[in-house]
Formats: sequence, C-alpha cells, structure tokens
Amino acid sequence: MRRHWFKEDQYPYFITNTIVDWINVFYYKNTINIIIDSFHHFQREREVDFIAFGIMPSHLHYIPFPRNPDYTISHMQRDFKKFTSKRIVESLQNSELILSPFFQRLSPKLEERVSILLTFERAGKIANQNFKVWFSDDKPEVILTEQFLRQKIEYIHNNPVQKGIVIHPWEYPYSSARNYFLDDESFFKVLKDW
Repeated sequence: MRRHWFKEDQYPYFITNTIVDWINVFYYKNTINIIIDSFHHFQREREVDFIAFGIMPSHLHYIPFPRNPDYTISHMQRDFKKFTSKRIVESLQNSELILSPFFQRLSPKLEERVSILLTFERAGKIANQNFKVWFSDDKPEVILTEQFLRQKIEYIHNNPVQKGIVIHPWEYPYSSARNYFLDDESFFKVLKDW
C-alpha cells in the first residue's frame, strides 16, 4: 500500500475504502456511526480535516487533509482500518443491526449477520488475520490542484445519484453534499473553505 502515497503531509488525498466482497454493511445505523465516530476522532485527536465524504452501502469515498506533519495519511489509514474493522466485527457479533431510516424506505436486500462474519473470517484466513473487513488496495490519489479537488468532490457527491439511490446529491444523508449544497453540518462538519 505504501507505494501509492505521495508527499504525505502537504496535500489532501482522495481515498476509497471498500468492504471485502463489496458487502453492503453501511445500510445500518450502527456501522455508519462507526465511520462517523472514527472521522470525529481524527478531527479532534489527530488534526485531520475532511474536505468531503460519502458513505455508500459497500464503500467509502473521502478526502482527508492532515494538518499535523507527524501524523500522515498512511498513519491515518492504518489506524482507521484497524479501529473500524474491530468495531464493525464487534457490532456484527454483539448487537442488533438497526437499518437506517433512509435505507428502510428503499427495502434493500440484506445479508445475514452470520454470512457477513463468515465472509470476513474467510478473507481474514487468507490474510493471516481473524477477520478482514476492508480490501487492502486503497489506491489513494494525491490532490495537487483545485480543479482535481473539485472533480473528486463532485464525484463523491454524485455517487449516490449514479447508483440510483437518490435523484439529487443533497438528498443522500450520508455524504458531505448536504454540507456543500444546503450548508447543513448536522451530520458531520467538513472543511469547505479550502
């Protein structure tokens, strides 16, 4: 993974993290909250700003921008994946999954908790781990220009539209489109004055 990182402490990155086998674990309030809690932690404790984000059912797109030169993007990804993997597995093992109100109205086809855990366990065996939640190949892209940044923000915000989940980007509650279009920071605050 290290070979993809550029000059870590000076630029934001466009990052995609995908759940193994593209399993839709982010239909649930529990797992969505794990991601947001983790983002809050990085903002508060690690001085990482987020310029944009989108939590799709099976993957995440986001643009983090670390302000602390001693805590780089690669550190953040390592810690993010470790923390969220553990919490997602614990949530699947120990608590009832609560379908988010937004996804309830779409009546999605849901996978059984046991089936998801077995998939994570199989993937873990291949990687010599107990469970593997995230694909390893993140393919981060360094953002060097404002034009490229705008392009990636637009991509993130239009992803739910492209997937047929919503008609307008701001209708999707789990992305920063609401921050940019509606000035709504009630879900998660992002850095808009870049």
